[in-house]
Amino acid sequence: VVAQREEQAIAAREALARAAKWRVPAAMPTPATAHDYLKSRAGNTEVVHQVDGPMGQAAKTVSATYRKPYLAHASIGPSAAVAQMTDGSLTVWSHTQGPYPLRGDIAKALGMPPDRVRVLHAQGSGCYGHNGADDVGLDAALLARASGGRPVKLQWMRDDEFGWEPFGSAMTMSAQASLSADGTIADWSYDVWSCTHNMRPGGADGINLLAAWHMENAAKPASPRELPLPAGGGDRNAVPGYDFARVKIVDHLIPDMPLRVSALRTRSEEHTSELQ
Repeated sequence: VVAQREEQAIAAREALARAAKWRVPAAMPTPATAHDYLKSRAGNTEVVHQVDGPMGQAAKTVSATYRKPYLAHASIGPSAAVAQMTDGSLTVWSHTQGPYPLRGDIAKALGMPPDRVRVLHAQGSGCYGHNGADDVGLDAALLARASGGRPVKLQWMRDDEFGWEPFGSAMTMSAQASLSADGTIADWSYDVWSCTHNMRPGGADGINLLAAWHMENAAKPASPRELPLPAGGGDRNAVPGYDFARVKIVDHLIPDMPLRVSALRTRSEEHTSELQ
């Protein structure tokens, strides 16, 4: 829908929402079963760090399991973009964190040469992670392509942002430590189960933009992957910063995502500066 005024677009959206029919996958896990669901799926298991030193006699072994649910950014400000198509060239103004990867994915989604697409950064609603900023760039481009050269501003509503943005992945972390008689950690074992933490645009074998998956000639998302350490994904910060005689860190990447997930992080940089 393209309208002259915002309230007109909102009214048309509400009419379409009343008429829309959605199919929800039957196998969606509930919040209570999400972690069991993750561990039941086939994953890509990799030992990302290992130290095979001598192990003395363990006086005590302790273990614990920690869980993190799916988390939304829940940003107050929804994502927005402006796009204009003139003389076969597209310009998108976006608050994306990656203008060049977004340019590449928009070009692929629209079947355009990349040199006919520009993405110009503009200040907008942000988050510590991956919100809907890239997705609305393609949304605006699709409407601009159909609008005869007129610029189009597209802004998600708050429920769009909450319902369609990437979540932070649910995670399960299991830790086990063997202690010597003096309390020294003699052996440290750590396993993490998680979906990917990076589904931003720029994947080589797919398009990581929401609208591209719902077009008539639907594209596929890029294959989920982990970033190598030290940046890492689910295994980020899993390698201990201490010298233990024996260490084994295992990352279980679950490619099958019941919910759309990507990067989500805390505001640790700001907190650190405040403490200093």
